[in-house]
Order: sequence, then structure tokens, then C-alpha cells
Amino acid sequence: MNNDLFQQARAAYARKDFQGALAAYTQCLQDAGSSLAPGEVGLLYHQIGNCLVKLKNPNEAIHAYTQATADAAYDACGAVNYNLGMAYASLHDYEDAVKHFEIAVSDAKYDASYKAYSGMGNALLKLGKSAEAGVAFREAALDEANPDPTKALLNLGVCFMALDRPADAVASYESALQFDMQPDTRNKLYANLGQAYVASGQMQKAVNAFDESIADKTYFLSDSASVDYQRAIAAVAQGTSEITQVMAPGARRSRRRHGRVRGSGSVRGGRPGTVLLRRSVRPGRDEPLRRPGRGGSFLQRQRRRAGAVVEGSRQAGSQAPQRGSQDPRHHHPDRAGRFRRRRVPVH
Repeated sequence: MNNDLFQQARAAYARKDFQGALAAYTQCLQDAGSSLAPGEVGLLYHQIGNCLVKLKNPNEAIHAYTQATADAAYDACGAVNYNLGMAYASLHDYEDAVKHFEIAVSDAKYDASYKAYSGMGNALLKLGKSAEAGVAFREAALDEANPDPTKALLNLGVCFMALDRPADAVASYESALQFDMQPDTRNKLYANLGQAYVASGQMQKAVNAFDESIADKTYFLSDSASVDYQRAIAAVAQGTSEITQVMAPGARRSRRRHGRVRGSGSVRGGRPGTVLLRRSVRPGRDEPLRRPGRGGSFLQRQRRRAGAVVEGSRQAGSQAPQRGSQDPRHHHPDRAGRFRRRRVPVH
């Protein structure tokens, strides 16, 4: 390969001259005076595809990336397939996007699997596959190479809300709050947390979360969030902010399915080890915090705990009793022998 021409192409790309970089990479590929070593064809097509993406030409980029994957000697299979997935997603071809994201995460040499898992989760959400998307976002959050798991946890909460599991959504959002993030992301996170609190009947907490989301006056609630905000305010004003009856039907099903929920965040019954991240301290990621008798850094333990909230999500929804179910397992007789619904305290 003509190394001088290749370096010129890289320099043009670095200064955002994508058209010039594309021309130089193409010339390098077609240079008859320099032979190409094994893997260099794939490398050049990979870079050509990157230029085409920057030039907003995803169709041609897909063609270039496909040529790169055809070079068996090129060992960046994961990165190329991630780029293919993103290109297909930009064309709203989410089925093909998921296929290439799956290839990317299967490449043991690919060191940014969290990117492919996040892309896969977004594509699966577009396809209406909330449970599968939740699994993908969980993997993205748990990846130790992920420098910012907050978006994955935020999207994981979105999946739980779509699955009518607001208690798990609360756990995911509260887990995300343990990490540093940009103000706009934090505002959105608090707004989503407010809606999850409303769905689980925790109206005072919902009001507090909504207030936090709009405190700096840079974030505006969506229509649905505004409705939930007003519901929460009204419930608090009427003194019914912590009464079980105000809970949404989905929240009641979630509590029956997973057991009694304590205010500390741990869940008994259902999936063992499901906990909220209750610690409010946010040490820097470069300053691991250890606790007596427990191994691993604070960040690593957060990732492991965050992962616990999505265990069993592949079967989510299938085990929940239907709305209006008369299953006697969810009732118990009082002293008069009549059946009444089990009341679950809400904290």
C-alpha cells in the first residue's frame, strides 16, 4: 500500500475534510504501483465507508463496509459490523441493523461491545421488542469498557416501563443516578423517574423527581410527563400520595409477581439479588471505593447490581396475571372466610 497516500487520507479525515479523505483512500485502493498486503483491502474499504457515513451517504457506506467484511484477512470484524448496523439503522432497516450488531458483539477482538449492545437495544425498541432491548441495554451497562453507562440504564428503564414493570424501571433509573452525567441527561432521567414513581404509586417521590427535572428551567416535560406531574401533585394535596389504591394495575401486578417491596429497595421473592442502588455518594471513576468484606470497585459493584434488575426480562410479561385476574393465589381469606385482596404497604 502507498503509505504516504494513506497518511494523507488520514490527515484529511482528522481535519474533517471527508471528501478529500475519500478521494485519497480510493486512490490508495486503486494504486496499481503499490501492492496491497493481506487485510489492507478491508482496511481501506473500512475507512472509505467511514468517509461516506460522514458525507451522509449510508447506502454507499454499506457497500464499502460489506466489501471490508469480505476481506477475510482483515481482523476488525466487530468494528465494521457495528458501523454496518448503524448505517442500516439510519435507513430505518432495523432488522438488518440487529443482525450486524449481533455479529459485532460476537467478535472477541472487538473492545467496544457496549456500543453494539446500545445500538442493538435501540433497534430492538424500534421493532417493539422491549424485553430483548432490555437485555441488550443491560449488557451495555455491565460492560466494563463502557465509560458512561447512564444512557444504557436510562434506556433500560424505558424498556421496563414498556413492559409494565415500573418498580424495575425505578430501580434502573435510581441506579443511573449514581453516575455523573450531563445536566440535560440528568433532567430527562429525573422526568422518567417521576413517571415511574407515578406508575408505582409513589406520588410524593414523583413530585420531587419532576421538580428536580425542571429545577434549572432548561428542560420541559413531555405531555405525558406533565399529566403525570399534575396527577402526583393532586394526590399529594389530597393526602393520598402513599396509598396502595392509587397504584396503576401494572404496578400491582409487578408487586404480586416479585414480592413485597421494601422502602430500602431490596426485593424479596421473585428474582433473588434484585436491589436498588441506595448509595448517594458519587466518587470519581478513577477513585475506586471499597467496602469491608466486599471485592471490586464501587463502579464495578454498581454495574453488577444494575444488571440484576433485568434478570428474567426475556420472560417478562408472560408470567404476569391478566388484568382483572381472579387467581386465588393473589387473595387470602379474612377471619370471616371471605376473600379479600392482599394489601401491600407502599413506602
